[in-house]
Amino acid sequence: MERVYEEISRRKSQASAVLLVKPDPQVFNKYTRFFLDPKLETLYQDFTAIYWFGRARWHVGLWMFVHLFVNLLFYMLPSSGFHRMEQFLLDYDALPALFQWTYIPIALPFALLPNKWNPFQTRWRSWICLIIIFFNLTFQVWLADSSRLATNAFTLAVHDHIECQASNLELSETFAGFDNSSSGSGGGLTNDTINTALAYLNDEQRNLAISVTHMCSDALVQTLVGFSSLFSFLFVISIRLEFIQIVVVGVTGAATYAIVVSAYGLQLQWLITFAYGMAVVLLLILSYSTDRTNRRSFLSNFLVEKENESLKSSLKQAEAALQNDAAHADEERAVARVMAAPEMRHLEMIHIPFVDLTFLQAIGRGSMGDVIKARYFGTIVVCKRMRREHIVESSGSRNRNENRESNGESALASFRDEIELMSCLRHPNIVQFIGASWDNASNLCIVMEYLENGDMHSVLHSGLGKNFTWADPLLKMAVDAVQGMLYLHSQERPVVHRDLKSVNILCSATFGCKVGDFGLSRRYKKGVDALTTLVGTPFWLAPEIIRSERYGPEADVYSFGIVLTELETRRTPYHDQEETGLRVLMRVAHKGLRPSLPPSCLPERWRLIEDCLRDTPARRPTFAQVLSRLQGPVLQEIEGHVAAQPELERRVLLRRHQERKSL
Repeated sequence: MERVYEEISRRKSQASAVLLVKPDPQVFNKYTRFFLDPKLETLYQDFTAIYWFGRARWHVGLWMFVHLFVNLLFYMLPSSGFHRMEQFLLDYDALPALFQWTYIPIALPFALLPNKWNPFQTRWRSWICLIIIFFNLTFQVWLADSSRLATNAFTLAVHDHIECQASNLELSETFAGFDNSSSGSGGGLTNDTINTALAYLNDEQRNLAISVTHMCSDALVQTLVGFSSLFSFLFVISIRLEFIQIVVVGVTGAATYAIVVSAYGLQLQWLITFAYGMAVVLLLILSYSTDRTNRRSFLSNFLVEKENESLKSSLKQAEAALQNDAAHADEERAVARVMAAPEMRHLEMIHIPFVDLTFLQAIGRGSMGDVIKARYFGTIVVCKRMRREHIVESSGSRNRNENRESNGESALASFRDEIELMSCLRHPNIVQFIGASWDNASNLCIVMEYLENGDMHSVLHSGLGKNFTWADPLLKMAVDAVQGMLYLHSQERPVVHRDLKSVNILCSATFGCKVGDFGLSRRYKKGVDALTTLVGTPFWLAPEIIRSERYGPEADVYSFGIVLTELETRRTPYHDQEETGLRVLMRVAHKGLRPSLPPSCLPERWRLIEDCLRDTPARRPTFAQVLSRLQGPVLQEIEGHVAAQPELERRVLLRRHQERKSL
């Protein structure tokens, strides 16, 4: 049943992945950006109405507030004491001043009514389009009309205040010069001639002042009109209107701009118009991309949710089938035979009822089970859950060969051994064991602490890990792992991990590291026994294990040397080898092949890695010696290197400060 469930999950995941990787023309309409699937488009519209409408209401309320604030400025400026500001006093008897508020009957209930009573929620995007179109037209007409009223008032003021008088000394001297030059020829300037000249000068000065004022006023109005249109474009993009709706807003905004310029006879400012047009084009390109991003994000979330629902349904069906499975009773007896034996009574104190665990999501998968993020009385934990197919195989194998459990080949016996081992381990750099559950055959799991950053391998291969340095925080990660392994090897009967690798070293939020996954670990007594089973992950295996020779704790030191190369390169071991994995292993065992190191590896670290990866186990350092070298020569070398790079030193100090704050 579990295999059927996994196959269903795999097929659904593949179907979702196929849809996600399809190119845009196979998912969206080329011009409108709508989904080609009508049902998917309807779901998207329903989704936006539920989750984005509240944000749109808040934005519309803010829009009305800004509009009111602008009007209050016009109302307050005349009484501000500035000279001649009364010319900008709003004329609320004029139709444009009242017309600018025509969108309020729609915008006010749109912004204030709660979602459940709001009649605009279903088609909220279309209503916002209508609001913006009305606003652009009426507000820009009001700006142009107010500007025209102000310039007309200024024209009247110019007629009253600009006048050339005959008493002007410069004019008198000029006319006197004309008079003297003319007297010699028998002529002279009369008062009528002087008055006519003064009137002409008055008209020219007034016309110049009025022309300059109109030109500046028209430029200012066009700037304000363009700015209000661009502001409305940014507004509709921020509340995630669709591309086609933003195009409508853009076209109507440009049309309104043209109407205002022509209707009020404004002097067209080509530079302002060009800048406005380019801004509109750029915003349309931005909205085209933004709409695609929004729809892709929805599609991704939708497919994930759909897959989760399908998986939950399949899981419930599988669990229901499991309860009615004829082999279920046999499996229960097999579990009870291993876990409820008299010598296992001491494990009852660490037993956790399965009903106390709430599975959240699968975060990993191993050869024997799944790693699941779960909740245990409000605390986030990790459950290592054995897959039922291995339980069935182990219980069946018992009937064929009673000696298989004693040889450590039974999955149930391995599960029990791992529980017994982990329940005895307590160290800051060992993943904390919380308990275990074995209520029935389908719920065999080990409960451990949850570490936020996952395993070291994922961290090193992430974008964040690529920027790590040995000063910040690679040395700390290496020291933590060594301290955990030193604790294991320092037991009365040393614990040989046998599968030490970056995947089995877990990282906390501050990149503190803990050794985990003891499924292959065994206790070892020097001089009495030696381990000979070929276990572990190939590229981290010591040469003696590959050669099927006897091995001991020194094999873990070799595996840690491989981990050091991962810290040094942030790459998988032997990533530069083009040969198959089996050929690489043969060269490791018989020809001394080791992972390559970059030139940036400092000498002390290079020598430490070489010593850990020596072919002869007896020549490898112990973990106590490795720790001493990491905290001594390696640390001093790193500090000297950091001192020569001030920027790196600042990063180290910043991380230490952040770690203290987190504590």
